[in-house]
Amino acid sequence: MMLARGKASPYLNAEVELRLQISCQMRAADLPQFYQITGEYIELIQSAGLYLLLSGWRAENETVTFYNYWAIQPDANGLVTAEYKLPDSPIYARFADLFVDEIKDIAVSISKTRLRPPAPVAQRYLYLRAAYRVHVQDLCEFVAQIDGDLPSFAKDNGWLLGDIYLGLTGSSTSLVQMWIIPMEQAGNAAQKLARAPWRTLAFETPVYTVLEPAPNDPVLGTDPQALPAGAPNAVLLNQYLQSGLVL
Repeated sequence: MMLARGKASPYLNAEVELRLQISCQMRAADLPQFYQITGEYIELIQSAGLYLLLSGWRAENETVTFYNYWAIQPDANGLVTAEYKLPDSPIYARFADLFVDEIKDIAVSISKTRLRPPAPVAQRYLYLRAAYRVHVQDLCEFVAQIDGDLPSFAKDNGWLLGDIYLGLTGSSTSLVQMWIIPMEQAGNAAQKLARAPWRTLAFETPVYTVLEPAPNDPVLGTDPQALPAGAPNAVLLNQYLQSGLVL
């Protein structure tokens, strides 16, 4: 399935879903302190209008890298307000002191085609993060291939999710895709994704990273943040979890 170059994806005229992508690094030795205050930190961020959707991490030597995806509500103005408001909080300051490095990017979801995240089951899942570089003139064709081929690719491999985000800040050619994969496929998931039909439109070799779900990850975490019924992020998270195809 392809769109001619220059023809806009139908989804680009739909309701915009803004995301804040955060990658941050900290020393592995600081993880115990991190987990002591992470619940308070998430609550603080969500009170400012940013709602956690996904959180995964990987360890390399003495460094741990986290990748977090937050929904921005109701619009990007909320992010600007949060950036001014949050540094005044002692909790935020304690958390920020743990970071060795932090990168923030605003992104937009560019395809409605996704596989519904799993209901709580015994099977263990991991995240697979794929970072692509796609020329601007190939973007619509890339999205068209995602829309057409993602369901069959996911079914063949037993994968879920497949959310794809286009960065609005940073490089104009950067896209990130988030998958949920069975734990036993951690060793060969990158090779499988390298054979996906849309891979041919990337002008550089994509970067594939397998992530453990963070304990507070709302989708796969072992200790997700408890949310009162009817809270704004509880409603938003439920919509996120219930949307998508079921194969």
